[in-house]
Amino acid sequence: MRIGAHMSAAGGFENAIKGGSGIDCEAVQMFVKSNRSWGARAVKDEEFGTFKSTRSANPGISSIFCHGTYLVNLAAEDKEILAKSIACFELEYDLCTKLGLDFLVFHPGAPKKMGLEKGIAQVAASLNAIAKKFPKSPVKILLENTAGQGSTIGRAWPELRQIIDKLEDTKRFGLCFDTCHAFSAGHDIRTEKAYQKTMKAVDDEIGIDRVLAFHLNDSEHEFGTNHDRHAHIGEGQIGTEGFRWLVNDPRFKDHPGTIETPDEEKFPQDLERLKGLRT
Repeated sequence: MRIGAHMSAAGGFENAIKGGSGIDCEAVQMFVKSNRSWGARAVKDEEFGTFKSTRSANPGISSIFCHGTYLVNLAAEDKEILAKSIACFELEYDLCTKLGLDFLVFHPGAPKKMGLEKGIAQVAASLNAIAKKFPKSPVKILLENTAGQGSTIGRAWPELRQIIDKLEDTKRFGLCFDTCHAFSAGHDIRTEKAYQKTMKAVDDEIGIDRVLAFHLNDSEHEFGTNHDRHAHIGEGQIGTEGFRWLVNDPRFKDHPGTIETPDEEKFPQDLERLKGLRT
């Protein structure tokens, strides 16, 4: 597995690459706009060129991808929020395409009182409409599994499969597997037997070939509690050894896995612990 981190792009997209290279990242995740607002600043054409040239100058980083804005909720029951979510998603997808990123990762959303079935149908319909607006984009859209707090979609693998089943051009979509979310939702990876059981469930429901990226986070909360709180590697309930089978799985040897742990100053420590598990 190619191990890296979520890096800041403040001051210029290329800074995510420079920051990642500075701590020996092999993969980088980034935001392409402010994560606290629906809109984005105007981007000059030369900024895309600067990013691409910086990427070319850092071949040790094999994959760079985007995490979508947390405000986006394609399962929103409020039509105004849904419209804003779709517009924001399209804006980010356009930026990802122009930057030449590999993936756009997003959380499916929370339907609240609208219910799971209608929420799943609305997420799929929204994704189909977005994909049609960008027919030539090579950027794959990755659904991320969730910890299961509230009404969020994605705590169980069949929920994600139901979305995928409704997509018209399935080759443009995949899965980003978050270790903390999976653990908190009741999918164990702490032992080799538990890990194999979890991955078999993913394969049976979604297809292991659809898993294209990973978020490598320990969990502050205990197994199956549905709490989404990341911890540094080895300092949570999963523990350092719980990542051994994942980072050495030959099916994912070239896949990117990025940490999203709380304190950037401890990123080197997290990376060292994960890389130290590789055989």
